Amino acid sequence: INLPGVVNMDEGYLEFILVHEEGKIHESLLSTKADALNLNIALKLLRYKESIELFEILDEEYVPTGKYPKVDEETKKAARLSFQVKWKDDKGVEQISSINDWILHIPTDKTLPNDPWIYGGSYIHHGAFQAKAQGEFAAVFFSRISLLNYSGKDHYLDDVWIPKEGNVPTPGTPITIQLSPYQQTKK
Repeated sequence: INLPGVVNMDEGYLEFILVHEEGKIHESLLSTKADALNLNIALKLLRYKESIELFEILDEEYVPTGKYPKVDEETKKAARLSFQVKWKDDKGVEQISSINDWILHIPTDKTLPNDPWIYGGSYIHHGAFQAKAQGEFAAVFFSRISLLNYSGKDHYLDDVWIPKEGNVPTPGTPITIQLSPYQQTKK
């Protein structure tokens, strides 16, 4: 799946990797004019399955329990994606990179490992598809609303992610976001 987008920021804390251009751009690396509902439909048509494995179970008073739903291996496999970005550098040469290489994990001072992005599917509330209503496509800080969430270490922390200096093009740079089945590779 390819989506048009633009580099939104190259410094500051990140909670989102991709949002709608009218969404939470103050905390997102990238933005797009695309429609989250259309992306959700495309994912379903390509037989991606929603996985709730990252959704912490709440008790009857909505307090996190530290437990997570069990998800079968078939669903897990069908919910994993790789997230890449294509753009033209200053010389007009096309470049491609994993989005993980654009995000720095402050505690380790390293870019994100090649952990997959998990398709969770968002939800409908008061008749509105929340990923579209809130403009959330991909979150590095877990969001139940977002279509995709990063699955690696510290995805429940909102103050440990920043753009990797030198890896991210200048804000305003046009990009193409590419989502594809997850392939585990060495980094």
